[in-house]
Amino acid sequence: MAAKTVNVAELAEKLVGINSEIPASGEPQRDVEKGVAEFVEEYLEGIGISAEIIEIEKGRYDLIARVGPSSRLMLNGHMDTVPIGDPAQWPNGVFPRIQDGKLYGRGSSDMKGGLAAMLAALSRIDFTKANKGILMVFVADEEGFFKGSEWLFANRNDIFNDVKCGIIAESSSMRIQAAQKGLIGIQVTFEGRSAHASTPEKGDSAILKAFKFISAMNSFNESRSTIDSLLGKGSLNIGEIRGGRSQNTVPDSCMVSVDIRTVPGETSDAIIKEIKKAMEAYDIKDTDVREMKINYAREPFKLNDDSCALQLLKRIAGTAGLVGGTGYTESELYHSKAGVDCVVFGPGIKELIHQPNEYVNISDLEKASEIFEKAIREWCFGEEDNPEKLFH
Repeated sequence: MAAKTVNVAELAEKLVGINSEIPASGEPQRDVEKGVAEFVEEYLEGIGISAEIIEIEKGRYDLIARVGPSSRLMLNGHMDTVPIGDPAQWPNGVFPRIQDGKLYGRGSSDMKGGLAAMLAALSRIDFTKANKGILMVFVADEEGFFKGSEWLFANRNDIFNDVKCGIIAESSSMRIQAAQKGLIGIQVTFEGRSAHASTPEKGDSAILKAFKFISAMNSFNESRSTIDSLLGKGSLNIGEIRGGRSQNTVPDSCMVSVDIRTVPGETSDAIIKEIKKAMEAYDIKDTDVREMKINYAREPFKLNDDSCALQLLKRIAGTAGLVGGTGYTESELYHSKAGVDCVVFGPGIKELIHQPNEYVNISDLEKASEIFEKAIREWCFGEEDNPEKLFH
């Protein structure tokens, strides 16, 4: 397999130019990741690596590829993007465009720039004499319900048998993300009794019960004391309130949705128990609640200092960039369901993801690709020829 030079910015521009937006609410289902997967498959074949595209459900696609002997390092990322939204909010245009050292376009930071950096790094390596190998896992539905990764855990878990660590090229602003907050989504619907607004005593307001619940949630959140060195404290957000039918009617139903972010030392089970205690303290009875749904519960995650993934990146990039992430990535999933410790590191700018006028710096693409190349070489060949750290 002959190594060759690939322009990482041009590669990223091509990936961004392939539409892989998830359907917006109300839009019909369509092929999402197929175009990206087919492009990556052709690209990998061009550098001597065979890939497999898997349709995990109608219109959603994963891609996996392996090269070199067993005992593999996983290179991971997702191929889907969130919708562009209102094109008028994109002064640089919604199509990929390189200008002033930046690549603009949906997915440039989240996270096609990271995919391009990994792919460009692979093109510069001859694996014929490798001692260890690489597993590439590019997945569907990370921006939704993690179906791409979940499908692999359920149906192709064998591909992770000889994989102990990995790199997820998610947006990290060129910092090594070694920890991330967990998240819990709770939706509570309160039961009331309708009546005319002129005689509210004949009804039972579900909205007033929802207000008591919100007060209970604020009290619970203020009582939290767990602090992580990288992540700080957990958080709570009341994200949605829906209730009532008209101004002159006592509401018989009200729904409140809550997003809770957790840190190591807090578990989903323990948090949910504390929330129920807070509800009892505010005299919210079981009969007041029509339904309480836990929409999702993902645990916080923090790599141990001796994790092979973390040590690999620290040797190459130094420790000055070590951070925690407030958002959720799939590193926790791969740890809990496949036993793979993953460090998150990518060229994308965290503050720009899901925003109009998203971009990635070309210089970050180039540096990330260099770091990925050094990581692959050290893993596969034992080459530690990098005494000059890229971060200091």
